[in-house]
Amino acid sequence: SSSSSSSSSSKSSSSNTNQEQNQKKNKNSLDLSNFQNIHTFNDALQQIAFECSKEARYVNFDVISRAGSAEAIVQTLQSSSNTDDNFQPNIITYNMILKIWSKAAQTLSDKHYNRGEVNDVYHAFDNVELPSTEFMEGLDRICSAKDAIEHASALLQSIEYNFLTGQSEIQPNIRSYNIVMDGWIRSRVKDSSQQIQGIFRKMKRWSSVGVSDEEVIQGLGNGQSHEEENKEVAFVHTNAKDWSHIDPNAMTY
Repeated sequence: SSSSSSSSSSKSSSSNTNQEQNQKKNKNSLDLSNFQNIHTFNDALQQIAFECSKEARYVNFDVISRAGSAEAIVQTLQSSSNTDDNFQPNIITYNMILKIWSKAAQTLSDKHYNRGEVNDVYHAFDNVELPSTEFMEGLDRICSAKDAIEHASALLQSIEYNFLTGQSEIQPNIRSYNIVMDGWIRSRVKDSSQQIQGIFRKMKRWSSVGVSDEEVIQGLGNGQSHEEENKEVAFVHTNAKDWSHIDPNAMTY
């Protein structure tokens, strides 16, 4: 009887341990079936941005894995054959991802922050469908605040490039640029002021005179895939009227 009770207790303890491990494994994943539409999904991304920020009372998980898993789900959703118009990623979705990475950079700049338990980092991408092998390789190179905010900047360039070339209807808005500039400020990276000035000048230039093909090719190299690097690409949204909405506003200044 004592042996049976001990065995039952052991199984119960094991079950609880497994349940706790599964909860840890799954906490970075967003189950799309839990969301009615892209608006409720964007709200969940907004919550992740807050969780990754220093404004939260404490950050007790790996913000790099958290940000990476959120971006992976969005990119997979974007490239999937999903035909539900109510669940298509929009610029708000991508702004949330930019915000998550910017907040992660801010948190990583805190010398007292650590990336949490090794087990959490190891299982961060369990149940997360990765868009590509290159995506994971890129995440593996992100270790610091500088890496995180540079990744956010590269993602913004990619959004720009895909819209400029007509590959996507998702266009950056004024908030996209403000989020990334704020991330540079709060990341405490040495060259943040130069990066911010570069973004600001581009916003002024594009919103007033438009974009030249040469400028796009030189300035948006990070937006190109390996397949596109050696082929001629046509730019279809280069007029100033296409970018008038990114003229710096009060929040930018």
